[in-house]
Amino acid sequence: MSSYMKPANLSQLQDCLAWAVSSETPVSLIGGNSRASLGHTVPASHTLDMSHFSGIELYQPEELVLTAGAGTPMSEIYSALHEQGQYLPFTPFHPDRTLEADISGTQAAGTLGGMIATGIAGARRPHTGSVRDYILGVEGVTGRAAPFKAGGRVVKNVTGYDLPKLMTGSFGTLAALTRITIKVLPKPTLSRTLMFAGLDQQAGIDALHQASLSNCEPTGLTYLPTDCAARAGLEDSNVALIRLEGTEASVQDRTEALIRLIGKSCEVLTGETEETLWHQITSASVLPAASQQSLWRITLPPSEVTDFLNTSSLQHYYICWGGGLIWALAPDENWRPQPRSGTAMAIRRTRDEIPFILPPSAGIKALAKRLKESFDPTGILNPGKLYGDF
Repeated sequence: MSSYMKPANLSQLQDCLAWAVSSETPVSLIGGNSRASLGHTVPASHTLDMSHFSGIELYQPEELVLTAGAGTPMSEIYSALHEQGQYLPFTPFHPDRTLEADISGTQAAGTLGGMIATGIAGARRPHTGSVRDYILGVEGVTGRAAPFKAGGRVVKNVTGYDLPKLMTGSFGTLAALTRITIKVLPKPTLSRTLMFAGLDQQAGIDALHQASLSNCEPTGLTYLPTDCAARAGLEDSNVALIRLEGTEASVQDRTEALIRLIGKSCEVLTGETEETLWHQITSASVLPAASQQSLWRITLPPSEVTDFLNTSSLQHYYICWGGGLIWALAPDENWRPQPRSGTAMAIRRTRDEIPFILPPSAGIKALAKRLKESFDPTGILNPGKLYGDF
């Protein structure tokens, strides 16, 4: 079998994986190959290119559903949605920081399968849900070389494993996906971001916390220290950013309510300035492009964010999700985040020994191993991608 396999259909994909299983040969799965930097290097001499499974097969804007091949370029997905005034509410993260200015997404790299495999959502996640919440159905071939279908075009009650959700964030370690059905939503008619400048760290966190507990339904809650704000082209000071979306009357009412709640005047950002800002926040490009420093994405309860920052010696960081997410550059090559609860992912690693994901508890790791063994007993699909050892 060739070291570079590019199956054109399901039958050829099954043949490729059946050979890999019988010969116990690990394979590295790729689509657009734009997210290859995420995770550990896969020790495989054979590549399985899924880009032939491409194209939008069904799009029903009135039903808010889209089905496409896993190898479909995200630029094609975004273009189709843009024409119908619809979008992906979870704002998927992309590791290529050069794309943050492409606010329409029509120049985005990567594929639908890669977006599902990584499963990393952006700033709207606490309000609209994560990537897995919008996956209705998947089809593909497991590491047993067995084809499968799960889910469909409507939301149904599920017994046993919810396979579409299980595949989200699995980084291609459980199956090679061929077809994916997703739910989409209409774009909000109006968006504006309230920028409260001059708040110190604790005051900024408190403002985000107040907004998150209110009935104002913010869809973005971010605190940028001075250096990040300047890099985003904003005030030369710390800023708290609160995004509101909806109808004009609703957004105006909530704007006035938030200003009263926080008790401080603000600047209002709209249009392309606002869109570009949130793409910069989602892509972490408000941080220095320091390739010699690891870039960490740390999730934790908002109640722990102050203690974490006060004990972490971070120099370059910012806060998202109202305190539930921190993007940070490691202050030195030996630094590892140590949240009391939550977890962390090294989006950029400067050394191979740095874990991609902080080691989970023994129970969670045992469960992950059992899942891997169930779907891929010979360990041929992206071995070591997530945890290094399996």
